[in-house]
Amino acid sequence: MNAILTIVIAGVGLWLGYFIYAKNINLNIVKPDDSKATPAKMYMDGVDFTPASKNVLFGYQFKSIAALGPIGGPIVAAQWGWLPALIWIILGTFFIGWVQDYASIIVPMRSEGDTFGALSYKLISPRARTILLVFIYLYLLLIMGAFGQVIGITFMSKPAVPFGILSVILMGLLAGQMTYKMKQDIILTTAITVVIAFFGIWLGQTSFITNIFEGLNNALGAGGQKYFWSIVFAIICYLGAVLPIWRWAQPTNYVSFWIVALGMVGGVIGMLVWNFQGGASFGDFPAFTGWTVKGLGPLWPILFVTIACGAISGWHSLVSSSGTARQIEKESDALPVGGGAMWMEMVLAVIALLTATAATGGWAAYQEAYAKGKFGVFAVGLAAFLSHIGIPTSFGVPYGLVFLTIQGLTISYLVVRFMRVASA
Repeated sequence: MNAILTIVIAGVGLWLGYFIYAKNINLNIVKPDDSKATPAKMYMDGVDFTPASKNVLFGYQFKSIAALGPIGGPIVAAQWGWLPALIWIILGTFFIGWVQDYASIIVPMRSEGDTFGALSYKLISPRARTILLVFIYLYLLLIMGAFGQVIGITFMSKPAVPFGILSVILMGLLAGQMTYKMKQDIILTTAITVVIAFFGIWLGQTSFITNIFEGLNNALGAGGQKYFWSIVFAIICYLGAVLPIWRWAQPTNYVSFWIVALGMVGGVIGMLVWNFQGGASFGDFPAFTGWTVKGLGPLWPILFVTIACGAISGWHSLVSSSGTARQIEKESDALPVGGGAMWMEMVLAVIALLTATAATGGWAAYQEAYAKGKFGVFAVGLAAFLSHIGIPTSFGVPYGLVFLTIQGLTISYLVVRFMRVASA
């Protein structure tokens, strides 16, 4: 097995799933009607209900559903071999994932923008609403704890990361102002903000900037670092939760989408170039290692929760119902936004799997890299792919770390926001 064949299989699955299967269901079952007013237009308040272009919403949706799960999950699941992970990523998305994401936009959109809480109250019972919200709060607290730990450790141990993250956030705020206040063209807005954000990521790994953050961390000490970066993380989450969605969450996630998407494109191109040069092969990486893996457990059912985002995840329905459904401009936008973003997340999961299989070059090398941390496998693997299109690893590795941090951070403030919105 090699990288090219894996990409071809995923590409065929995407084409059949989106352009044939999904569009058939969309036209013959859901039947979107653009003559109907959407909640974004009916209740436009400039806070949560805000009509947005489907191009912006696609980026927002993808960056809101794709966290660290579609990266870490496939890398861990490779312990069972590459074949079970690849099958589940493609079939899970094909038959369940995109359907859930799409329906989670359509149902609230046709119910006047109701969230999980209101929908469960109306469709089931008041008790169901209470039980569901208790579960959601506990679930979201677990996400905050997990992502907060990863982001905090990254800020403390990787001084090349914080400045790049700050650049992305500032460009997100600028994108919101340019789009909704200055009424600038979305192409111009995207070009300016994304280019400056990438420049900030590059600047962040220079010795001048890294020395500043190293000095800050050294001055704070081990205990002080934890408090300082925890406060920074909390402030970011607070602002993302309370500010109007057009001012922070939507444009920041949109700019972040381009940081991630361009990395995915570059990674795939580099992977293909490497493969044509005779590399990017799975080597002796086994297709299947057995039904049970020590430390992980049995393939059934553990594989299907190990790879959740990237195949099927309940978090997506929360994003779609509590956020995206209140920003859809017309019903026909729901499929490319909801379904399309899920298919793109499938591609991200396949790329993550390839960083574990093709980038490492074999089973022993994967095990050695995996022992040091699953996210390190991705950062180093992505840098290896990018190096084959002329991007030096001195930039590729810090970029991979910023890539990972963005994946977690853009979800974290939505977690807090949806705690507020979903209970309404």
